[in-house]
Amino acid sequence: MMKQLFLLLIFLSSQTKAQFKGIWNGYLTEEGKTLKSYYILDIKEQFDDIIKGDAYIYRTNYISFLGKMNFIGTIENGKLNLSELKLLINKRPITQEYFCFKNMLLERIDKDSIKHLTGPWLGAIYNSEPCSPGVVFLRKIEPNADNKFESIPEHILDEINQKSLEPDSFLTTKLSIPRIINVQGKKVNIKIKDYDKIDGDIISVYLNRNIIINKFNLKRQGVEKRLPLDPNSEINELIIYANNLGKIPPNTCMMVVDDGITQQEIYITSSLQQSALLYLRYQKKKP
Repeated sequence: MMKQLFLLLIFLSSQTKAQFKGIWNGYLTEEGKTLKSYYILDIKEQFDDIIKGDAYIYRTNYISFLGKMNFIGTIENGKLNLSELKLLINKRPITQEYFCFKNMLLERIDKDSIKHLTGPWLGAIYNSEPCSPGVVFLRKIEPNADNKFESIPEHILDEINQKSLEPDSFLTTKLSIPRIINVQGKKVNIKIKDYDKIDGDIISVYLNRNIIINKFNLKRQGVEKRLPLDPNSEINELIIYANNLGKIPPNTCMMVVDDGITQQEIYITSSLQQSALLYLRYQKKKP
């Protein structure tokens, strides 16, 4: 009996963790603008309380445009805290404007058998100039339901269907299953050095898909870097890319993460086929 109850709890837990994965379609508003923009979240992967995927923002009438960004986020108390990371597609044929990188806090609401995600968003364009805030309204597309209200353009739907079947990748590599590193400060230093033997390993490091360490030859003393974490997001993405395998494969290094309160050592391996993926998650220090 106890074993059956334990298995039931595991099943219910896995069901809860998987509740956000899928395609959510709708629109977002922006203060001071009368036209809304259509918006899609393709939540492709979920690891415990971490989610990741691609976001699409577009308009097909008046002044048409299309933007695509990847995002990461956390799940806490039934809400999604999402942050867009990097612009993957930029099609503004007329205005040539920049897209806004958005942070949003979305609450799931189930009504009349329809799953909704809604909540406010804030953002800034690439040069940190703030955007006018707004609100997001999304509904989940269910494979076996009547989704006549979902009017995703065919060219966007084709790309979503194609990419949703592929794992997330970076440059020429796949990304490893992410490791979550909890930090208690927004000011974080990292130190990276070769692990065990010095064998000529070379790495590059990317923070939120932007390079911060370029082709560093790992040595005993290593390299130190102060990370400019996104102040509006509780989670930041760190990728360690192997530029070579050194004399002794795979590419290995030791990273020390110092948040001013604690120091954590993380052993990292990467290869020419797979880059290491870490998430630095900010958690306020408990009183």
